[in-house]
Amino acid sequence: MKFYDYEKLWILSHGNPTALLSYFRESSKGVNFIVNQKALVDAFWLTDREKAEYLGICSLRSYDDYLNYNEVDLSLDLIPDWVPLSVIKNHPLTKPTNSKIILLKEHI
Repeated sequence: MKFYDYEKLWILSHGNPTALLSYFRESSKGVNFIVNQKALVDAFWLTDREKAEYLGICSLRSYDDYLNYNEVDLSLDLIPDWVPLSVIKNHPLTKPTNSKIILLKEHI
């Protein structure tokens, strides 16, 4: 598991996915988390944009839900209105259901 601050990464990188990933590799603390950071390394077929989007999707999750219920997926209720659902639903590392977005590489 790795912690990071997606908002800080976004600001530092000026929205550039390649720079964001570089800052992510150097990051070690924050309010956001990814359970399986190796998934991004092994996903050589993904673009830097898709990897940065995945970190953004992961950042929407509740760490309390993970601690209390071992929940690694994203409830649809946690997706803010300003996040286009198409980005989440069409992402290669996610699978939408009626109530949540399954983060396929977080189930380790």
